[in-house]
Amino acid sequence: MDDVRYDFDTVSRLEAEAIGRPGQRTFRLIAGNDRGETAVLWIEKEVLQALGEAIDRLLAQLGPRRYRRLDVAPPPPRPAAPLVDEPVVEFKLGNLGLGYDPEARRCLLIAHDIEGDPEGPATLRCLIKQSQFRRLSEQIAGIVATGRPRCPMCGQPLPDGPHFCPPSNGHLSRADRADEA
Repeated sequence: MDDVRYDFDTVSRLEAEAIGRPGQRTFRLIAGNDRGETAVLWIEKEVLQALGEAIDRLLAQLGPRRYRRLDVAPPPPRPAAPLVDEPVVEFKLGNLGLGYDPEARRCLLIAHDIEGDPEGPATLRCLIKQSQFRRLSEQIAGIVATGRPRCPMCGQPLPDGPHFCPPSNGHLSRADRADEA
């Protein structure tokens, strides 16, 4: 395929992983195929969360809807399997596209290296079974849920100490004021 540098066909492995402590984590996607090739895509937390939501929307369009219960916290994610060999390709994610290939009857993920041309050939292309995409979405939800809690007013991650919150005109939250007493 001329419009992609690495074509993984249908992947046998697709996982998300958070490395480090909440507030200091880095995130990555790991894709592997039956030829023993592995790709590692470094991704920002917000983009990872948006990917999980986009997967849910795509899967809802493709078949019966399976709703995630918002009143129940997702289970903690299982750790990703260790990388056995060096990845064939590793890059920081720039643009990401999802779709569906009706001929292959598989979901499609196309990723561009942040240092590459977003209009040029994709860096990585892979086909994904719907069940794999669903598991990835659930794994992403678990990873996001294990992060730092967010401020209910501004949505920013809460630090260990006092929190400056612009919507509250910079006042400290009640919990922070109790800490000062």
